[in-house]
Amino acid sequence: LILFFVACSAYTGHLMFSAMQAEGARQCIPSGSRAARQITLDWGQLVNAAFGPGAKAAVELFLIVELWGYLLSSIVCSAMNITQLFDRISIFPAVGLSVIGAYGLTFVPTKTLTKVNVMSNLVFLACGLMFIVTGLMLPSKAPAAEVEMVKPHGLLAACGVLVFSPAGHSFFPRVIQQMEEPSKFPTCMKRAYLAAAMVYIAVAVPGYYLFGNATQPSVLANIGVDLKLAPIPNFGWMNTAAALGMVMKLVPNQVLVLSPLSAVIKGVLKTRLSESSADAVQVAVLPTVLLVSALMAAHFAKEMALLMNLLGSCFCMNLAFVLPVICYWRLAPEPLSMCRQFLSVALVAMGLSFAVLGVVSCL
Repeated sequence: LILFFVACSAYTGHLMFSAMQAEGARQCIPSGSRAARQITLDWGQLVNAAFGPGAKAAVELFLIVELWGYLLSSIVCSAMNITQLFDRISIFPAVGLSVIGAYGLTFVPTKTLTKVNVMSNLVFLACGLMFIVTGLMLPSKAPAAEVEMVKPHGLLAACGVLVFSPAGHSFFPRVIQQMEEPSKFPTCMKRAYLAAAMVYIAVAVPGYYLFGNATQPSVLANIGVDLKLAPIPNFGWMNTAAALGMVMKLVPNQVLVLSPLSAVIKGVLKTRLSESSADAVQVAVLPTVLLVSALMAAHFAKEMALLMNLLGSCFCMNLAFVLPVICYWRLAPEPLSMCRQFLSVALVAMGLSFAVLGVVSCL
């Protein structure tokens, strides 16, 4: 499933970029140029070109909810790691610390934050390695009866979470705008998806084999401890190191999520308010989003898996597998071949079906 969703996400990401190129050509924007970034072909404008202003308004609302979900997940995950670092801090002040740290980083240049986020991926890889090393050093491994190759009853529930990670289509337009060479986006995207798939498989398969049902919702909780979550002699330091590393990764990551979220909200306000009113309100967008996110994150802290599954099923499925396909179909400079039409219909049907079934499974 991981490989399937990653492959589908990479393909539809390519369709999204192709649709943007087609619309850029229609507007006489040189492909991959600085002008393309300045004119800002975002999701709203792409959908507006394909289906009109009504669809644009709906998609902008969709984007706000999905991006907000990514922000909530980053806040909650960083807060959980803060509580793992400091036993005396509960989840609520940990959420506050995470949000305050993210707000402080909003004053750091985006290019610097991007470099920090890229470097922090090494921390992510180190955490995955520590997880596997812990599994290999367990005093007793998971019972063989716990390890099942396929759990049919769990596939539907897992789909939303699995899509939540690779389906970053809501970020792609903003990423393209901030690239020095936008024309290289498809190549960068393919390499990123390939690397992500390799990491997912390398951690998930041996991790489940070693830990079985003792695998925690956040695998960081398994690092340095045995199946009963008691520290393994000489390996307890790994737990603290992994939690600290993930806090250092997730807090800056919140700022990178805030960028496209704030841009969409400000764009919506700009079209619905007068210019003077919009300028005044836009100043308050960032602190307001963080404040509301902190309150919601504290509320959903213990139900993060359910929230990720719901957002992944309802929003990510549609934005990753439905919207890019129908926009490309509508804006493609040439009629699609029969084979591509069939593939497009299959992707749209899959996205809609999983979205409905995923929401039903969450209720």
